[in-house]
Amino acid sequence: MQATLCHDNIDCLERMGRLIQRLTDAQYVASQTPCVNGIGAHVRHILDHFDAFMSGLETGSVDYDARQRDKDTECQRTVALARNQTIKKRLHNLTAHALPESLSVCMDCGSTASSRLATTSNALRELQFLVSHTVHHDALIAAAVVAMDVTPEAGYGIAPSTLRHQRKRA
Repeated sequence: MQATLCHDNIDCLERMGRLIQRLTDAQYVASQTPCVNGIGAHVRHILDHFDAFMSGLETGSVDYDARQRDKDTECQRTVALARNQTIKKRLHNLTAHALPESLSVCMDCGSTASSRLATTSNALRELQFLVSHTVHHDALIAAAVVAMDVTPEAGYGIAPSTLRHQRKRA
């Protein structure tokens, strides 16, 4: 299960990387509906979540709000691609190591002070979250690149369960 979830996340990152490589620098940073802040902002946000997860594996506490928010990743495709590659290697390395049985996870879920609570989770559940989170942002990225007359690869930004359902119905 662990290796499968790591590879599912690697697959998501590889698709994202292939799309980034097809974009120009101007397209990567352009504000295009629905990516109001640009595709690079979504890519940076996705990669920040992976880094938060990886850091949390080391400490036992994942804080998805304590992100780098690195402007270079947001504005430079080469930086984003390098970070993407590093994260994929780290995920691949996880397949050979035991993951912690329990993690504390913190994320701001609203406007009240009590909305920032730590909950108990585990690494496998967080790997599932990362796939879902990445696909969600990929859907926004896909809409933006289509508006730029760039066609994403088939299935980009579509949930795995939806793709499976579509194949079953075909």
